[in-house]
Amino acid sequence: MASAKRLVEQNALMAEGGWRDQLSVLPMLSGERLGIMGLGAIGSRVARVGLAFGMEVVAWSPRMTPERAAAENVKAVSLDELLSTSKIISMHLVAGPGTKGLISADQMSRMRPDSILVNTSRSALINMQDLQAALALGCPNQAAIDVFDIEPLPTQDALRKMPNLLATPHLGFIAEPIFKIFSEGITKTLSAWLDNQPVSHPFKPT
Repeated sequence: MASAKRLVEQNALMAEGGWRDQLSVLPMLSGERLGIMGLGAIGSRVARVGLAFGMEVVAWSPRMTPERAAAENVKAVSLDELLSTSKIISMHLVAGPGTKGLISADQMSRMRPDSILVNTSRSALINMQDLQAALALGCPNQAAIDVFDIEPLPTQDALRKMPNLLATPHLGFIAEPIFKIFSEGITKTLSAWLDNQPVSHPFKPT
């Protein structure tokens, strides 16, 4: 949403004392095509958001079936169709042998000139060097990326300065309930480990 509405640029314009400019005249998402790569727990929720905005939603994954897509009120399409026809391409796949480096220069060259590529899943899904080159050429037109090959992203990395890249510091899982689950899991794991120790140690009362 932030990329589609160019919110970063609009916020900078306001901070400089400006108001609306040519970047403010943007198409509506309603009627556009949203292509979702991976229709799992997160991808299916993104599909519902797209449908709520009046978008046509299509989906692809290595094991996608028409029935699986229809269960979420979307249409299953080929990867080539998804890439070449979607205004917004949102990635929600697990990185593995069949998906690592799935999006490289060849795939990006097939995207619409006004497309937005979104990856909040795994950086390994995209060849990040190819993404930098593709953004410089303007295809995709924009990208919104939350995951990177090296994290934190090095301060001198050229991706930090791409004007058509909305980059966020891996915020997708940063939420209080998630951290609570993490802390509880760590506590339970440590407690189980301590309870199974055969000898006394500083962290367990004798």
